Amino acid sequence: MPQDANNEAVVYIVDDDSSLRRALDSVFRSVGLQTRCYGSAQDFLEAQPVDLPGCIVLDVRLPGMSGLDFQTKLADLGNQLPVVLMTGRGDAPVSERAMKHGAVDLLIKPFRNQDILNAVAIAIERDRQRRTSPRI
Repeated sequence: MPQDANNEAVVYIVDDDSSLRRALDSVFRSVGLQTRCYGSAQDFLEAQPVDLPGCIVLDVRLPGMSGLDFQTKLADLGNQLPVVLMTGRGDAPVSERAMKHGAVDLLIKPFRNQDILNAVAIAIERDRQRRTSPRI
């Protein structure tokens, strides 16, 4: 992804593991992406996301509201930011539910930096296309 294409995109990182949030923040910033980090789904919901193209990188296992429940709540709230899910223990039901609700990808931890960058690039492009497509 060309760096100019990234300069207005925001990646919202939602994970209760602060070391992983910092690592992902570093990876995304290294390619010119802006980031916002949250330790829980509730922290994200209480914040005011900026209105720029982007995506949410979301852990499946979160305290309080799970990542899958959060993904459903976002849809109920009309939030159309694409979601990339991460989990330490992937199984078929989790994967099926994530994809059924429109996740761009479900990455199994540990994953390579390039894998998350690829998934985020697809998610951001999907959001850019949604924002520029004519509304019916």
